[in-house]
Parts: sequence; structure tokens; C-alpha cells
Amino acid sequence: MRCGIQAGDGKKYKVNLIKEDDAYDPSKTPDVVKKLVDQEGVFALVGDIGTETNLAVRDYVNRKCVPSIALATGSTQWGDAAKYPWYIAGLPSYATEARAFLDYLEKTKPDATIAILAQNDDFGAAYGKAIKKYIADTGSKMQVVAEESYDPSAGGTTEGATTKLASSNADVFFVGIGGTQCSETLTFIPATWKPMTYVSITCSGKTAMALTQGKDEGLYSAQATLDVGTTADQSNPKVQEFFTEGAAQGLDQNTLEGGIAAAGWGFGALFVRGLELTKTVDRAAIMNTLYSLKDQNFGLMRDDAVANTNGADDPWVLEDLRIIKRSGGQWAEASPLVSYDGKSNSFAGQ
Repeated sequence: MRCGIQAGDGKKYKVNLIKEDDAYDPSKTPDVVKKLVDQEGVFALVGDIGTETNLAVRDYVNRKCVPSIALATGSTQWGDAAKYPWYIAGLPSYATEARAFLDYLEKTKPDATIAILAQNDDFGAAYGKAIKKYIADTGSKMQVVAEESYDPSAGGTTEGATTKLASSNADVFFVGIGGTQCSETLTFIPATWKPMTYVSITCSGKTAMALTQGKDEGLYSAQATLDVGTTADQSNPKVQEFFTEGAAQGLDQNTLEGGIAAAGWGFGALFVRGLELTKTVDRAAIMNTLYSLKDQNFGLMRDDAVANTNGADDPWVLEDLRIIKRSGGQWAEASPLVSYDGKSNSFAGQ
């Protein structure tokens, strides 16, 4: 936005980006965020990464009335907009993501047995809780037959947990972990176990897939946006704009296609759309705007997707998802886009 962003008040605004790094460590996040808020006086936080890191400062940011926009986490915690109105997520709810895949399984393998590998934190727990809630609420014949947890802060690998889960011979392997450990987990699946394997939406980028050592064939995931790493989407004008603007900022093509930069573009696009629609540019007004979106499409959202929000009743921006399957190093549609508009909070388990 080299010429500035024209906000809903008719004025153009220059946005200064100030970056700080908490090293994805919740113990470091409070000092970093306090520096940005108290010393730098930032208008808003945008695209902050991680569930546990954001939880570490949630009360502080809420107390300071500083918008935290497009959180890079789909934790079900961000559905509590009545209590924490200064937060809005930039990813789909992990519970909605799980729901989309389970709806797909209900049509393709309704009696599936499921093995779950999850991080031992709110990120991982959200998937398992949502899966169990789906089965209980719908009376599905699917069953969770094995579960293992993984502590990413303890080091080590998921090999032992994956081997244990393989002994269940479950039909479905749900990988509810993120980072390089997610990609690495796929290399630990024994050759004798051939489950339908689902990876978190946070683990579906081209860079993550490149770390699977060729074990990405046949994987499943969910998708709310265009995939900058898949040929079929690269000709879309939205992706072309992202490539052009990213290259102008010095990003090479591998980085642009990797997935991480595209996520950042999407988070920034949500902030920009909020400014464009806000009639009065202040902190409270932009949050009110973002919590009252109507049929919006921005950033790299799929062309047939829309974003609708309605305050605490519907605080989730991205609720239109399709299921995708990995084939020949590319993601392809396994089932078309489905709207879960207004339902995300109801999918979260306890």
C-alpha cells in the first residue's frame, strides 16, 4: 500500500510496521507486547502468531483496549468475543476445521476409526475436543480409538507416539500439531499403516510439505484461501497481485509460494479491509467494523468465499472451507467449499 490506505472516513493513512520477535516463546511474549503497546504506542497488533503466546498477553491487551487483529491461530479461545472484544482471529477455528473434515468423512467413510496425535496445549486439544463433540452430537458411527499427545517444548520427536498410534490400525490419522514436527511426523508413519491422514491447516503450506521427505501424497487438509503453492490457483488475479507486490518487497518466488508469506498477506488484508470500512478511525471503531462484516472477500480468500461476522454471536471471519487432497505435489479439491457461517463456536468441545 505504497500510496496509503484510504479508510472509510475518506482520508488516506500511512501504516508504519514495527516488528518484534518473541521466538514463539510465551514467556517472552509479555515483554515484547508491552514494548509495542507502552513504548511504541502501536495502534494495533496484527498477525501475532501462536495460541499460547497470545494467551500469555490476552488479559493485558484486553485491559489496554488495543486491537489484536488477525491472530495467527484458530484456537477456540478466540470465540469468546463477549469477554475479549479486542481480539479477532485470522485463521478458521480449529474446531470448524475438524468439523469440515468430519463432514467429509461422514460421506466417504462413515464408520471410520480415528487416531489422534495432538500437541499438549490448547492448539492440539481443540481438535480432539471438536472431534469427540461431533461424534456425540451427531450420533456418528465414527470412533476415536487411540490418542497420543506431544510436547513441542520438550524437544524430541513424535516417532514414539506415531508408532503407538499405528498399532491401533485406525482408518484415519488426525495430526493436530504444527511446525516442523507436523511435517516430520509424516515420515514416521510405518509402511504397514495406510490411514487417511489429515494435517492441520497450519501445516499445509508448500514449505511444510517439502519437509515431509516425499510423504505428502494422499494427505488431506482444509482450505479457506487460494493456495499460492498450487499451479491451479497461481493464475488467479489475487495471487498474481500477491506475487507482484511480494517480489517488489524483495521476496523470492520460493518464499512467496511457501505459504508463510501468503498467511501474512491475508492477515494484513483483514486489517486493511477493516480500515477501508471504518467511518471513524480509532481503535474501538475498527473492532466494531471487523465484528460486523457483511459478505466481504479480501486478500487471498477463495473467490466463492465470503466473510460475515456478528459480534460475540459470530466472531469468526473465515468459516467457508473446502477439503483438499495432496496429489503429485499439489493440493486438489476433494470436496467443494462449504459455509459454516455463524456456527464455529457451536463446534468447540469442552
